[in-house]
Order: sequence, then C-alpha cells, then structure tokens
Amino acid sequence: MIIEELRSKFESDKQELAKEQVEKLSANDSLGKEKEARLAVEKAQVRLTEELGKPQGKL
Repeated sequence: MIIEELRSKFESDKQELAKEQVEKLSANDSLGKEKEARLAVEKAQVRLTEELGKPQGKL
C-alpha cells in the first residue's frame, strides 16, 4: 500500500513539475516578446523625435 501511494505521489509530482516547466517557458517567451516590442517602440519613438526636430522643408 505504501509503495502504491508513493508511486501515485511521484506521478503527481512529475505532472506538477512538467506543468510548472511549461508555465515557466511560456512566461520567459512572453517576456522576450515584450522586450522586443518595447525596443521596437523605443526605436520608432527616436525616429519620430528626430523627424520632428528637422525643419519642415527637409521632411
């Protein structure tokens, strides 16, 4: 009986660990995409700021 309980607990723990690993990978992926988006916005902001600083005839 104890062996069966331990096996059951082991399987449950394995599944929980796998779930946590998937969630962690998903969170890391999301963080990477967020960083990429932030950099793109910052670059666009710099370009727009530079364009706004140019005289109207040079646009």
